Amino acid sequence: MTFGWNDNSNNENGFRIYKWGYGDNDWDFYYLGSVGANVTNYTDIGLQCDHGTWYRVTAYNNAHGESDPSPWEFFRTLDCPPDELFIYLPVVMKDYSGRGLYGQITDKGSPVSGSQVRLIIYDGSSYATFDYSTTDSNGNYLFSTFPVLETGQEYFVLWTNYKNSNQLSSWFCDSIYPDTTDPLAYICNFDVENIELLSPDSNSVISLPYTFLWQKRSITTEDYVLYLGDKIGRDPLWWTDQLGYSGSYILNSLPQGFISFQPYEWWVYIYGENGFGVSYSYNTVTFQERFGNRIVDKIYLNIDSKEYSRVKFTHTLFLLIVRRHLVYRFRACETK
Repeated sequence: MTFGWNDNSNNENGFRIYKWGYGDNDWDFYYLGSVGANVTNYTDIGLQCDHGTWYRVTAYNNAHGESDPSPWEFFRTLDCPPDELFIYLPVVMKDYSGRGLYGQITDKGSPVSGSQVRLIIYDGSSYATFDYSTTDSNGNYLFSTFPVLETGQEYFVLWTNYKNSNQLSSWFCDSIYPDTTDPLAYICNFDVENIELLSPDSNSVISLPYTFLWQKRSITTEDYVLYLGDKIGRDPLWWTDQLGYSGSYILNSLPQGFISFQPYEWWVYIYGENGFGVSYSYNTVTFQERFGNRIVDKIYLNIDSKEYSRVKFTHTLFLLIVRRHLVYRFRACETK
């Protein structure tokens, strides 16, 4: 897979490429390779089909060292051929011809046709895509063949969006558990209209208190939650209580673990009748320190660095699954 970046400086000796992965008992960006000056692409070989991961790039020169990293970007390889369906979990299948797990996808109430959804299985330690379904002209999807769950397993319908910034990045339907949910009664209808993040804009520097603003959707029964997290690895990660049908939240002080002059990202979740969705974009924000009424800006060394174009953040199953468990923890705490 080959990806590229913009070269906006004229004094680099080359670029270093970093890839998200697990090593040294931690998830982080690890060095992948390097290219020379004025080279604006890199090819990562040996990847699996239907596989996504994150990369970021730094510029370096012999006089000043290495620049700050670019915003991290997501790239995905092509889908696997239809005859290559990998099942990693031991499952028993039943065929419910003409009935089963089904629902309708809409965008502002209008059917979304030709959109793919996945049936995801979780066995307590790993996830796998069991099957795919594509919506028809009326926005309907159907899974008529699905596994019989064992103790400790669950499955759910997942919709993801990598291209349309007017729609959510993902929607998670509520999970099915053994002996708790009748698959034949499972209906998950959802709307994918996006939540537009209004303020602060991406790359903003703000002081507190500050009112975060987003555009509410037209479905008045939904609950909104504001999330704030580190750009890499989501540590620290903080979120509000469910805010009801609200398009704003006033942040009066930095949450525990957050510091000034460190870029973070903010985004919004919505909780609906059949699951929850995530805003398409993530805006970057940096907090300033305040002494009295005077805002003090941090001083940086005057070293040329790279400017990179950033595509809208797109989700892969990995980080979505991580956030899914955070949502479960949030819900568990709420019920106590």
